Amino acid sequence: MRTRTTFIVAALVAAVLAPAGFSGSAGAAPVAPGLPTGSFTIAGSVSRPVTMTVGELAQFPTREATATYGSAKGPRTHTYRGALLSDVMAYARPVLPTGTPNPQLRLVATFVAADGYQLSLGWGEFDATAGNRPILLAYWMDGRPLNTEGPRLALPGDDRGGRYIDSIRTITVSQQSFPSPPSSQNGDLIVSGAVKQPMTLHWNDLDFMPKHPVDLASNGSTRKESGPYLSEVIAKAGGLTIPDGVTNGMLRFVVAAISKTDEAVVDYGKGDPEGAGTEIIVSMSEDGQSLQSTGERLVIAGEPGVGHDVGSLHTLNVGNPDPSNVVPAGLADDGVRVVTAGGIITSEGGASSRGDLSGKTLKEPIVAADTATIPDSYWLVASDGGVFNFGGAPFLGSLGDLKLNKPIVDITATQSGKGYWLAASDGGVFAFGDAGFSGSLGSIKLNQPIVDIVATPTGNGYWLVASDGGVFAFGDAPFNGSMGGAKLAQPVVSAAATPSGKGYWLLAADGGVFALGDASYSGRDDGSSAKDALKIVPSAAGAGYRIVHSDATVTSHGSLPALSKTSSTAKVVTATA
Repeated sequence: MRTRTTFIVAALVAAVLAPAGFSGSAGAAPVAPGLPTGSFTIAGSVSRPVTMTVGELAQFPTREATATYGSAKGPRTHTYRGALLSDVMAYARPVLPTGTPNPQLRLVATFVAADGYQLSLGWGEFDATAGNRPILLAYWMDGRPLNTEGPRLALPGDDRGGRYIDSIRTITVSQQSFPSPPSSQNGDLIVSGAVKQPMTLHWNDLDFMPKHPVDLASNGSTRKESGPYLSEVIAKAGGLTIPDGVTNGMLRFVVAAISKTDEAVVDYGKGDPEGAGTEIIVSMSEDGQSLQSTGERLVIAGEPGVGHDVGSLHTLNVGNPDPSNVVPAGLADDGVRVVTAGGIITSEGGASSRGDLSGKTLKEPIVAADTATIPDSYWLVASDGGVFNFGGAPFLGSLGDLKLNKPIVDITATQSGKGYWLAASDGGVFAFGDAGFSGSLGSIKLNQPIVDIVATPTGNGYWLVASDGGVFAFGDAPFNGSMGGAKLAQPVVSAAATPSGKGYWLLAADGGVFALGDASYSGRDDGSSAKDALKIVPSAAGAGYRIVHSDATVTSHGSLPALSKTSSTAKVVTATA
């Protein structure tokens, strides 16, 4: 009997959470002039909500694909050019649920077009470890720019064109709920959620339904499975509860396929004849052998591997992701956490706290903090390299037991939240988890000490920043200038990268801000508020930045809302979003 391989989170790190950013590609095909106008927004369960123009979309690595699909007017064939949906969604940093072996398979992306057309895609359809579909956000077709107000969703491999959407305006990421496994007999299948008649279908109920054979290939072998279509099983439970006033509302639904050990979200539109028309079956036999003793299996024809397959089914829970009701998660712009040398955290604005070091005795003081890409998670680091993790931030090692040449001054996390770098004042860099070592300055005599390390959006490089404004680039970090040769009134104390990775801000102790590369200057701190600036915290949505001071004052710049000062009187040494 074939078994499904459980995905390792590290695979997701490499395949899904390594964003391309607005980096373009030296080898990318040139973009035709006259790109579609307008912009679209990615929001919901992402740690980097963003509004992106089609021109910015064209700066992602370019892919081209030819697609043939059926339509009401017969077969159509078009060649599309655009960005991979997986690249763009990775840039937004999806927030993963916890407590599940395959967290990416719980995510759903819901698209809304300018005319109200809506569609939901299960994340596994374009995830490299599951469906691995080369789905495009296209801006060019058959040698000409698309005459639309936004990108088109192009899905090469769909048998029909119902899921091709023009003029996308919003993409909302949500997490599908998975009910707890009930106690039921093998062969029983619960159909619940957004259906008109939730019910339990027994093996005999399904056995009376028409069977559809599907030939499948995976891992170099072939097999034949047979069972009713998923859409027929949903229809047995009365069909979908489609909301009024939603264009092609049935394409917005997803189905959570659940067993006691496995789970995956499949978008209903993939198998619907008005959508992609793909054969999705609730299999009852494999190569002529009944699956009753283990339970039915959800299988999708034409998919590489077995990423979406869910065996030993007990529940099909139908969901209706409503993009208007999704609460954004992740690294919001509504607050910051200020931190004292004793590791005491005070939240300003809407930033949450998952604990601190209150009541603990530290060998050395806390000097830096960073936030993970999963909600309500962060690390603190002491000058001796001791690392303290909170919320869902994992502990991946520290330097607390080693003798260091120079003290640690900063910590920065990888985009996956499964690794981090520590930087010492002499430019030494220490990598943990999935953080890659790209070089250091430990053997070089510096004019002034290092004060900050900043990771690139891809997680494949970093910058080291010295107190004289010198910037040192490693890995894929581009050098976009520095203040190393300038006479500064006060030393540089902090730095932060732009979402594209093509620029950065430097912050001086007097509240001065230096914007380099594509970083936008949104103002500095002057007067009494300029005392002892120590940390610059950029907006996750590109709306500006905040400056944190040692007296716990936080100033907002750009379009970020102001925050009320914390009542804490203790001296602050660092801060994080």
